[in-house]
Amino acid sequence: YLNNLALGLRARYARTGTLQDLEAAIRYHQQAVALTPEGHPDRPMYLNNLALGLRARYARTGTLQDLEDAISLWQQAIQRGLEVALEEALRSARNWGRSAFERGAWEEARQAYEAGRQAIDRLLEAQLLRSGKESWLREAQELPVGHAYTLVQLGQIREAVEALEGGRTRLLAEALERNRRDLEHLADLGYGDLLARYRALSERREALIAQLEGRASPPPGETGATFTPDPARVAEALRRVDADLKAVIAEIRQIPDYEDFLLPPTFEKIARAAQDTPLVYLLATPAGGLALIVHGDEVYLVDLPALTAEAVREQLGGYLGAYGRWRDNPKDTNARTAWLRALESTTRWLWNAAMEAVVQALTGRGWHRAVLVPTGYLGLLPLHTAWTEDATRPTGRRYALDEVTFTYAPSATALGAARQAWEAWQKQPPTLLAVDDPDGTLHFSALEVQAALDQPGWQQATRLAGAEATREAVAAAMREHTVWHFSCHGLAGWQKPLESRLQLADGPWMARHILDEAQRRAWPPAVALLSACEVGVPGLELPEEVIGLPAVFLQAGAAGVVATLWSVEEASTALLVARAVEGWRDDGLPPAEALRRAQIWLRDGTVEEFRAYLERYMEERPALREAALKWLSPETAERFDLHLTGTGPRFAHPFYWAAFTYTGVC
Repeated sequence: YLNNLALGLRARYARTGTLQDLEAAIRYHQQAVALTPEGHPDRPMYLNNLALGLRARYARTGTLQDLEDAISLWQQAIQRGLEVALEEALRSARNWGRSAFERGAWEEARQAYEAGRQAIDRLLEAQLLRSGKESWLREAQELPVGHAYTLVQLGQIREAVEALEGGRTRLLAEALERNRRDLEHLADLGYGDLLARYRALSERREALIAQLEGRASPPPGETGATFTPDPARVAEALRRVDADLKAVIAEIRQIPDYEDFLLPPTFEKIARAAQDTPLVYLLATPAGGLALIVHGDEVYLVDLPALTAEAVREQLGGYLGAYGRWRDNPKDTNARTAWLRALESTTRWLWNAAMEAVVQALTGRGWHRAVLVPTGYLGLLPLHTAWTEDATRPTGRRYALDEVTFTYAPSATALGAARQAWEAWQKQPPTLLAVDDPDGTLHFSALEVQAALDQPGWQQATRLAGAEATREAVAAAMREHTVWHFSCHGLAGWQKPLESRLQLADGPWMARHILDEAQRRAWPPAVALLSACEVGVPGLELPEEVIGLPAVFLQAGAAGVVATLWSVEEASTALLVARAVEGWRDDGLPPAEALRRAQIWLRDGTVEEFRAYLERYMEERPALREAALKWLSPETAERFDLHLTGTGPRFAHPFYWAAFTYTGVC
């Protein structure tokens, strides 16, 4: 009661500024601490709250003793919290870290962030279900960026890279590590029995988790209505399996080249992922931003003072606000105009705040390929589309992708897994699965799908069109093919990223369903082309976890994923994808480079060039004649505002071409 009264008084102080309320709150917090025994699990919370009160009074009066007492209380709360209340240890470390960061007390901030890392590690280890892990990751998501920035200020650059990498995509990293492709080599090394034990325990663990989450199929002889597993019994069984699995993992770590299995990534491991192509971490903090460019054993710092967390939130608010209004009212011309302007202004700001300096740092060293790892809400923005004025260009602008082929990765760990998948993918015969307009509402799907099917070199090509493209049929076919081309509708799970979906003939195929299918069917390494709206959006809920369809497909075995950041226009998308697939399969370009060149082609192309391209298609590919004629018809031009008349670039605005990104390795 004393603690709650103090919280109420502090809230009123925050509203009115009445110092008497704050003084009373501090007294009640002190009483709450005094009345709580040392070993009580609530004591760390009361210590943290008292520290916050003293920190507020220090901010008001400047009394140094208040600050020193607050720091001491946070340290006590963390120490005791690590023993009896991990969640309070995490919150205390986060509050202490914020305070130290604001004051530029970098050594103090380092201690706070390291304590927070210790608390979140223990909390995640204690959680049985993904939902529990996600809840604590929400509490901790500001820690990796603050920790990394702090270590840079202390001159500990490699440690900063480790802190940033170790705090990102933890759920994805764990899943990728548990299913590392090189685990297959254990059998060749004479550890087949150990591998079999590991896999059996892993499968048992997944089955128990499925029961706790209500996803398990009932055993033979029982129906879904009668099958009600006892949660306590299942949880206890899961704890036993986890203990056994931990022992097996410890054995695997004794084998040469597997010493780091399921351990936090070291700088050496990150450097291996960045051996061929520079890896660019981008971060924004209240004090400014940084780019950490890792290439081999070297790290290059790029200071980005304008890339503050507040500026990112402000830009993102305008960008997503305008997009949401247009998305909800696609026929509202005013909403569409506002969205196009917001897209232009945000990408222009990105050039000034971040990408100009990043592009200069890369090209100045002769690098024209790079992998972007944007942290936090930067992952929602099309960084490759940042631009500046340039009168020598057809559109009057120079974009970041004109200088550098940018791909994306959730993390270095994910990039390393994608590289293993790519190496395995190259050893397989190329086979294509094309999912064509499952619900029958796309006018130009046939154009891009037939373009893909007509490319040379496929050992096998399967087209699932319309009602054929059910979830079961698609999931089964993916097991037999190494290129997955989806031409369909899509939707982001903005608040629930595991509900991001591809629309198939029998309903939405959500990200969580895809993960379940991948676990059940063991798909081969593949390249995924998701020609659908919003399927590259990582979601707002846990930005550091980068949960979304690209990450899901990487976890499912893909080496690379093409996806989109907003709702794309049908006709221009068909042209773009057709050209990109042509560049990849016919011209022999790597997938990411083929996508980049197709984007530039669509952006700079004139109406005459597009007409000629489509007419050539009608001559060279008779199967596309109907689709191409539909594209060129006056009725279609009117409906989709194509109007291929006049001169100059037709699809110059980033809306038409910039939504597409490539995540992974190529």
